[in-house]
Amino acid sequence: MKILLSAIIYCILTYPAIAQTSIPASGKYQNDLAGGNFKGKVKTCTSYFYEKPKDGEINATTAWRFKTVVAYNKQSNILSISASNNHANDSAELRSKYTYDKTGRIILVTEGKGKIIDSSVYRYNTNHKLTEDIWFGKNVMFHIIYNAYGRRDTTFIYDVIGKLMSLVTYYYDKAGNNIETDRHESDGKLQSKEVYQYDDRKNMLENIRIDANNNRTGKTTYQYDKNGDKIMQTDSNIIYIRGSGPSSNNKNDTEGNARFFTYAQYDKAGNWLQQDEQFNGVIIRRVRRTIEYE
Repeated sequence: MKILLSAIIYCILTYPAIAQTSIPASGKYQNDLAGGNFKGKVKTCTSYFYEKPKDGEINATTAWRFKTVVAYNKQSNILSISASNNHANDSAELRSKYTYDKTGRIILVTEGKGKIIDSSVYRYNTNHKLTEDIWFGKNVMFHIIYNAYGRRDTTFIYDVIGKLMSLVTYYYDKAGNNIETDRHESDGKLQSKEVYQYDDRKNMLENIRIDANNNRTGKTTYQYDKNGDKIMQTDSNIIYIRGSGPSSNNKNDTEGNARFFTYAQYDKAGNWLQQDEQFNGVIIRRVRRTIEYE
């Protein structure tokens, strides 16, 4: 089951639609379909992830490694996720189910057998504006304070016995974009921060990581096509990807190694059905998906 757990974590990190949450850091409500750049009323999305073999290339005979099935409710939020690893000895799937309140905010996440993974309790002021979110995880609790605009202001992170471990503060521009996130020790001392830039469509263009001494520790940049799908990503902290060697796109490695994303097929709604991720001119990952609509 540890291998399967790695599978679902992998898929969450690599598949934007799953990585979205109903309430992003900006506090601006965005459903999961919009967060994943889906068009139309999607009911389910099944994705197959293929990885470059150690010796060879991805082709028609390459077996998928990971599979995810994401179901959405009528409010366009994730209803359930199942994930499986084709290379694992245990063929069982990991499943999780999401429960929402009347406002569309997540209140409960459970695994397939009903065991609670995490839960949330929300508090509102007399004008019914969201002021607090207390999120209970397995070994941690997040106490999130919202500002007058309904955006996250501060997150306090506690351990299982209620001891404050760290806190996070958020800053915004006039458009409501989260432009800086600062992470602090429990005593308020700065640990690190991230600074963001966006385009007019609110797509993130740049993420700069800075340490407590104001030294840049990393930078990621993004480019998108006219559909809003990512077509390039650079990351200054990435040198090698699955044995492919240093990137030839940036020999000085000052701004990061470039990965390119191409889309081979689209359905009638305008959603892509195949995505190839390239590094050093080699396809290192392919995602194929089938989408069912309401």
